[in-house]
Amino acid sequence: MLLVVLVTALVWWAGGDDNARPRPFAGDHLGPHVQQSRADYTALADASLAAALQRAPEQPAFAMLSFAAPLSSADAGSLVADLRRVGTLITQDAQILALPEPAADPEPTAAPDRTGFSSDSEIAAARTQIFTSTIAAASGMKPSQIVESPREIESSGIIAVIAYDTPRKLEAFTHDSRIDAVEVLPPDAVWGQFGISPPQVARGENPRFR
Repeated sequence: MLLVVLVTALVWWAGGDDNARPRPFAGDHLGPHVQQSRADYTALADASLAAALQRAPEQPAFAMLSFAAPLSSADAGSLVADLRRVGTLITQDAQILALPEPAADPEPTAAPDRTGFSSDSEIAAARTQIFTSTIAAASGMKPSQIVESPREIESSGIIAVIAYDTPRKLEAFTHDSRIDAVEVLPPDAVWGQFGISPPQVARGENPRFR
């Protein structure tokens, strides 16, 4: 009888619901793994950046920039204005939201750079608008409900972004107190074919994001 019970239990475990058991990540991944501490993840991110700088410092790669505390759309947009590409943001309530790339003004007031914008402030403003609109849409708001000030509509701060730029450029962010960690994937990682999980971020001083 005991043997039958053991065999039955083994069959149930092998063929049970996969969603009921945690599964390890396979392949490329950005963000902490299941039950990974913040300190361990920070060490992993630092090691990935160091490896990327040694391997190919000028070859663009995907990376997660985790913030030390939740940021508003305006603050996040200004912080990452100089990055080549920002394709995803992660909110404080763990929403992972895809982003379009900002479109440049067809009639710029100054000579545009390689991004099509004439200044970092224009890029920051464009990214801020995209961050604001994306968070609003994810919250079920209509375009007509989006107001000029992002501070009036945000229900959750931004805790991280997925960006694409060179390790050399990404390394500069580690000297900014608003950045908690920079994790870089190998340069052959393909967009849409790597996992993403939200980082652990401390509550910010801004009362809107507590």
